[in-house]
Amino acid sequence: MIFISHSSKDKSIADAICNQLESAGIPCWIAPRDIKAGSDWTEGIIEGIDSCQVFVLVFSESANVSEHVRREVAKAFSLGLAVIPFRIENVVPHGSLAYFLGTVHWLDAITAPLDRHLSDLIERVKQLMANDGRSANPASNPGRVSPAVENRADTNHVRFDTVINRKRKAFTQAAMIFENLGVNTTLGRQQIDIVQERFPKIASEAMCLTLIKSKSGN
Repeated sequence: MIFISHSSKDKSIADAICNQLESAGIPCWIAPRDIKAGSDWTEGIIEGIDSCQVFVLVFSESANVSEHVRREVAKAFSLGLAVIPFRIENVVPHGSLAYFLGTVHWLDAITAPLDRHLSDLIERVKQLMANDGRSANPASNPGRVSPAVENRADTNHVRFDTVINRKRKAFTQAAMIFENLGVNTTLGRQQIDIVQERFPKIASEAMCLTLIKSKSGN
């Protein structure tokens, strides 16, 4: 199943995405349609994300500043879901979204017609679903690197496909969080919690490394 994350201001496009995916035989979860009547909104969102394998983010300036969207993206990454940012406006992520989406391949849907981009999205979702929701990111991927990193000379490291490399990436990110953001900032604590939840051993090793570096002055 596909979770569609969006700002309420982009509901019409999110609904169009949902309709196209479901017309192609791909079941979707989207709010508010799939929130059970009388249930808690936040719990409903969490249950929806938990039930999905692929997470599609309708990315716009409204999504960029949405606290709800930021929490949904963080939850998707904490679960290891394949994430597809579907960019409908010429904006780049900032804040915690820049951190999460910096190494993810995007689909741009800035130029008309939207239907052409929806076809690309359906193809990409089917690839991921066939791969059991793992974002292997093959060379034939029609997406592009996040605008935040698209100008890097070497993009081979953008997506790690093996378990070892994913763990190495997690360790690097954990060390960066502990060293640069620190445990005393809101963003730092949020990201630390995510790393510790997914990779507790790696988080402990990264924390130890950071403490050693701080004491040695390196």
